Amino acid sequence: MKHINLIIVALFISVSTFAQSKQFVGIGINPEIRSNSVPSLGFGLLYENQITKHHGFEIDINYRSYRLDYLYTNPLSGVADLSFKVRENYLSIPVYYKFYSNVVNLSAGLTFDYFVNADNLSEITNIEMSSYKLDPRFFVGCIFKVGKKFQLSNKFAIEPELYYNPIFSYGYSYYGASVKLKYSL
Repeated sequence: MKHINLIIVALFISVSTFAQSKQFVGIGINPEIRSNSVPSLGFGLLYENQITKHHGFEIDINYRSYRLDYLYTNPLSGVADLSFKVRENYLSIPVYYKFYSNVVNLSAGLTFDYFVNADNLSEITNIEMSSYKLDPRFFVGCIFKVGKKFQLSNKFAIEPELYYNPIFSYGYSYYGASVKLKYSL
């Protein structure tokens, strides 16, 4: 009988804990810099679940890009090096644990970046990029964020964040800021 009472008490506690759950969906813009590159602007969608007062998780789907400058020498004509620019485009899915406080919100998690394609940004008319491939196309990193949520209304909030996102095994990092507009479900 004591075990049944304990199970019932534990069930009520767990239900009340999840009853406090707050869910959000939103959009964000992400100005960022990849090490040794120029700033770029990304954007994304988010889902956030604040399970308790201080703990939750967030999953984003973001577009991010990275601009590279290459030098090209034509092996047939021996023409001097020509410079051209390429933008690599990625789909990034960060998954975070989020700690909520009255001062700031702290997040840490993993990012999964997938190389989608590349665009030729050069204005040189006699050079055409026929193919551009990366192997591997999938990259894993970690991410650390600090942010502060500001309530705009009962349903809307805005959350500016600063983040650092090193990519494992590749010697580069993303860092930047984001601003997210969130809607409470």
